Amino acid sequence: MGPYRLRELVRECPLGAVHEARDLDGELLHAFVVRDEHLCGARRASVRSFVDAWKAMSPHDGVAHVVDVQDDARLVVFARAVEGIAVGSSSGQPPNDVAEVARVLAHAHAHGVVHGALDGDVVRRVGSGVAVVDFGMAACVARLHPTLAGGYDVRRVHGLAPELLRAKGATPTPASDVYALGVLAHEWFVGAVPHARHTSMMEIVTATLSTPTPPVPVDDGEWAALIRAMLAEDPARRPSAARVATFHPALDWPQL
Repeated sequence: MGPYRLRELVRECPLGAVHEARDLDGELLHAFVVRDEHLCGARRASVRSFVDAWKAMSPHDGVAHVVDVQDDARLVVFARAVEGIAVGSSSGQPPNDVAEVARVLAHAHAHGVVHGALDGDVVRRVGSGVAVVDFGMAACVARLHPTLAGGYDVRRVHGLAPELLRAKGATPTPASDVYALGVLAHEWFVGAVPHARHTSMMEIVTATLSTPTPPVPVDDGEWAALIRAMLAEDPARRPSAARVATFHPALDWPQL
């Protein structure tokens, strides 16, 4: 692949497969090899539009920086490898992580890129901060294949905003990213996602739609108000990621 050498498979991502790669200087990269099904006909232009937006938003510590794109027989995106450990969903994460993730989201949203599948598995601990991987890929795939947009597994469905569950083929938005961050913050503070007692996809969807803004059992009332705001049923009532990024207990968050 020109100046790059693809090595072992690292993981799967919404767009395809992620391989370890090295450039001629031996620098470690991640190569995102887009599946052929996403490149048929007009879909290729949509994927390239997403890749160009990803490249434009890349100069940020919390996003894998795109260094090259090869668009020949296959579409391959080469980005700096994010080698941090997944933060996961365990409770007790530093409260500042919520603001750190929100800052990354705000940067992406300002460039027209939505994550679409935010959870603890895509948040990586990098030094003293965090980075977010697989940015915008789920949202891109949802636009390419609207009939498949609801095909999430049980792990992912907890983080889907009510508006995504109600409308078949609905694509993620900045507001739905904020909802997913609210679910993640709930999990970090409380130790469980909202509606955690439900385990089947149908039960989770029913519970989310019947109680769209669940109670938040957090001792700190201002943090509880923030999380409730992010979990608001109405997307228009959720704070922007930029506002969450500047959260301080002195701020007057809406009581929902």
